Amino acid sequence: MNLLSRISNFKQSISLKNPRFEDEYIMVCHRLGEGSFASVYTCTKKKADTECTKNAEEMAVKVFDRMAQKGLRREFRGERKLLSLVTPNEYCVQMLDAFESRKLCYIVMEKCGMSVQEAASRQSAREISEQDLAHVFRCALKGVKHLHECGVVHRDIKPANLLLAQGSSSCLSSRPLVKICDLGLGTQLPARGGLSEICGTAPYMAPEMLLKQKAYHEGIDIWSCGVTAYLMLLGGYPYRDRCHDTAAVKDAIRHGRILPSFRARPGFAQPSTTAIEFLASLLQRNPEQRPDAAKALNSKYIRQLSEPSSSLKSLPSFGPTMALVHDLTRDEPAAETPAGRPLEDSNDDMSSDSTTCGQSSDEGLSGNLSRTSTSDGKFSGKARTKL
Repeated sequence: MNLLSRISNFKQSISLKNPRFEDEYIMVCHRLGEGSFASVYTCTKKKADTECTKNAEEMAVKVFDRMAQKGLRREFRGERKLLSLVTPNEYCVQMLDAFESRKLCYIVMEKCGMSVQEAASRQSAREISEQDLAHVFRCALKGVKHLHECGVVHRDIKPANLLLAQGSSSCLSSRPLVKICDLGLGTQLPARGGLSEICGTAPYMAPEMLLKQKAYHEGIDIWSCGVTAYLMLLGGYPYRDRCHDTAAVKDAIRHGRILPSFRARPGFAQPSTTAIEFLASLLQRNPEQRPDAAKALNSKYIRQLSEPSSSLKSLPSFGPTMALVHDLTRDEPAAETPAGRPLEDSNDDMSSDSTTCGQSSDEGLSGNLSRTSTSDGKFSGKARTKL
């Protein structure tokens, strides 16, 4: 066997051991959104008889461009590991596949529809009750409950990270299935002790995370669910509403000198006493007094969803409140990565991967992504919003 044949056989063996994304999937350069370290696109599975089949099932693929920033391979591997810990559940977006190459890393996931944040903008002229919103919160809490059972803490629950299932109506009053997405800031809860890193989106951070008096645990996700529910029911954040000073927001949450009012803005619908009690329980400043996801799901406000709708008291529409939610969340600060986990990583040497990928294919795909980003200028290794 000559040298060229041996090289060819070696390359084939590497390819079989390390399948490439482009061998399994077709990238549809339609961007769905951006994450802290990656952008999300549409892709389809290749068929055995043809590379492109009409009406092929669409999936989402999160692409980490390692040439944009160092350290992204570590972020990819961390998120892939967390997603592998999360067993299938209808309230959590599932990872379907993952690939790593010299320049790009990919996480293929089930494709969902728009986020709750986006859906909020479509509710202003629609009738939407607090029971309809309770359905969103129940889905979120069920997703959080499953993550916690898998030993995973999300650390960035917010309307932008709650997705409507694919094919669901964008109208929240139709009570679509809602799924939790994006474990980019998630972590595995240690067997002993707790967590200490500060990360997430400032208005949703829990007091125990910011106080640093002792380790925090999965209760921070319950707090973030509470902030999300407060925002969607009352049209504002519980601490330092409409404040663009991130440090001031954190200080207000940390010290709690001015507590949440649990009152809607003048002229907007005030939720029921049952809903307010639900909010107050999730926003207990003492994490030991805060319910876990199972107890929160057993609250009277969530349990009433199982009652016949005719038995529920008629309540005003929260459509106008949701329009406020969209405006507020659109101006939210970027999600913060842990201070002790900088992106720069001297061990992430782009030229010395153990995984090999065909350079020409990788460059072609990278070029396609770059050309796609030119139209809106948002493609980057670290984006403003997360998905």
